[in-house]
Amino acid sequence: MTYLQHIWGGSIQPLVLILLGLGCGLFSQFGDLFASLLKRWAGVKDFSSVFPGHGGVIDRIDSIMFCTPLVLCVFLIMQKLAILV
Repeated sequence: MTYLQHIWGGSIQPLVLILLGLGCGLFSQFGDLFASLLKRWAGVKDFSSVFPGHGGVIDRIDSIMFCTPLVLCVFLIMQKLAILV
């Protein structure tokens, strides 16, 4: 988050960071469940064998795929509302 603060050139209120952290935790779970749903639908155990024992590349980044858009949307909204200048 500090890196993102540096990029946007502003400071972020602690409450926003707490809510964003909770939102990312929730969205990460959705990402993991969605990836599991796709695997069940496809009838496979792992998405690939690049990382043996870890389920593949998609299994490593499934939570990030859902959390990143949330963070981007929050920061864009904050920038639009001039909360983060």
